[in-house]
Amino acid sequence: MINFDDAELVLKKLHFLFHAKKGFNISSDSLIQYEGEIVYNYFHGKAWYNLAVNLDFTLDGEALEKGCAYLNPDEFKNYFPLYIYASLINNEGWAFELSFFHHYLIPGVMEERVFFDFVDGFTEKQKEIIYNFIRYKAEIKKDLMAMDALYYFWDLYT
Repeated sequence: MINFDDAELVLKKLHFLFHAKKGFNISSDSLIQYEGEIVYNYFHGKAWYNLAVNLDFTLDGEALEKGCAYLNPDEFKNYFPLYIYASLINNEGWAFELSFFHHYLIPGVMEERVFFDFVDGFTEKQKEIIYNFIRYKAEIKKDLMAMDALYYFWDLYT
């Protein structure tokens, strides 16, 4: 298993496994309607890797939090590795992590079929690193959200 205590090593592995799409466009229709302008401005046209290497929670924390709610699952999938990396370096307890786990790592917020389709859209290697990330957060960091993710889905799924 990869050493998740070494965030830079994890970032390199994520970069290898999740190809960063350059200039990814996100839909602005629902975002503008629901105070999502900050999400649109933060994510639109940007690859996840570029956001990760320049991550500053004081500037980006709100966009990360709202991104969990306002990006649709297909859009969010392009930024999934950003959230894994951000979770690893989130030493100040920024709230985006709660939303990330509840929206995208634990079934319940999404309809069951949508959640399974979302997860099935990852490659086996991508699912492996996601599972190992959740296991690390649950077993090493004693993170309760990660424990729920393991219990309610990932230990059964893998």
